[in-house]
Amino acid sequence: PNLLWEISHGFPQRELLANIRRDGRDLDVSFVQFWGLEAFFFNPLAVPLWLGGATALLFARVLRPFRALGWAFLITIAFFLTTPGSHKTYYVAPAYPMVLAAGAVLLERWAATGGRRRLAVAYVCLVGVAGALIAPTAVPLLAPETYLRYARALHLEQPRLENRATHAMPQFFADRFGWPEMVQAVATAWQALPAGERERTAIFANDYGQGGAIDFYGPRYGLPKAIGGHLSYWYWGPRGYTGESLIVLGDRRPRLDELFEDVTPVATVGHPYAMQQEHFTVFLCRRPRGWTLQSAWPMLKEWR
Repeated sequence: PNLLWEISHGFPQRELLANIRRDGRDLDVSFVQFWGLEAFFFNPLAVPLWLGGATALLFARVLRPFRALGWAFLITIAFFLTTPGSHKTYYVAPAYPMVLAAGAVLLERWAATGGRRRLAVAYVCLVGVAGALIAPTAVPLLAPETYLRYARALHLEQPRLENRATHAMPQFFADRFGWPEMVQAVATAWQALPAGERERTAIFANDYGQGGAIDFYGPRYGLPKAIGGHLSYWYWGPRGYTGESLIVLGDRRPRLDELFEDVTPVATVGHPYAMQQEHFTVFLCRRPRGWTLQSAWPMLKEWR
């Protein structure tokens, strides 16, 4: 289904990756660095497990019924290794569970003969210990301050995912902070509008994270769904709004002054642990200068 959607929409993923590359956000990693990041994120001691699993899926007779999974893994890795702007380890993470499972089957069969059980158990224990040490860097198991102390003590800081500015937290965790507070600030500004104007006021997000937060947390405040030009939000269109009144998230005042006759700051958002780009002023913008959302929508497409 995803492939059919990509074909029918002109392969937007490739357009997105090209824009990321052009903007300088992508980390330019070598072939060796790519695999080094893969090994770190999926537990260095588990490399033999998933590498053996991938090989078994492709060549082992016992796993022949599942050979398509091996090809799926190989093609996925090859695509991201050869496509500019896509050297992000987390992009390929969903391809690993199947090769890890195949590796587990292979290990179990290997341990069943020749007195190898103790070796297999020892290896599994080592993988478990390493996984437990790495887990707080991949899953939010610890409180923020505890995590920062833990990462410093063990020198297990997360590798950078992109060329983006953050604060104390690495990007993988920083992207998870500030959303409830942002939505609450937007809701306060939206609810302060007169009822008639409120119904005509859209919430325009310049980032899919902002839009997703409005859509997820907004119903408890009675907020409408967000609109925006970023990624899939562009496909969903202006949802019937004209643009005569917008609450705008994540944009710059000079640009908004060029587009609207009346621009008023209504809130300031930014969690100490959030990404730097999620520290911004929320503006209420009225009276567009000679345009409507319907006429401007084709130019609002933002894939980056």
